[in-house]
Amino acid sequence: MRNKCQFDEKQILDRGKAFQVGFLTAIITTCAAYLLTDVCGVSINSFSLFLISIWIPITVCFILLITKDAYENVNSSIGKTILSIYGLAGLFILGSTLFSIFIGKEYLLKNGTFSDSLGHIVTAICMIITCVVYWVKRCVNARKYRDE
Repeated sequence: MRNKCQFDEKQILDRGKAFQVGFLTAIITTCAAYLLTDVCGVSINSFSLFLISIWIPITVCFILLITKDAYENVNSSIGKTILSIYGLAGLFILGSTLFSIFIGKEYLLKNGTFSDSLGHIVTAICMIITCVVYWVKRCVNARKYRDE
């Protein structure tokens, strides 16, 4: 038996728009990375560029899905648990990366090149932003339904 996600028509349209904007953001992020590294001469570790190019479009897509109420299907109730774990993972990544930089185990900038730490910090911030947007949206929705 197959488990089908059930989204209403508006959610399906909003999801399509969010994925389109996420794809456009991926193109813009890639172009910006090229401009920063090759045109402006900013030296960024390739793994950091990879993480930045992946996480910024994913975050933009998630934010659009959440703000348009198209993240969870009409019968879903597990989103809050998953996104809470997601946000906590972001906090852990951010904390451990900043701690490693603080104690001198890792460097944000080494020999004039941004290290992997930059990618880890961007990844963590994206995860935390997504979690915060989700919880703010849930609180706004709860208040809106309570006032009706």
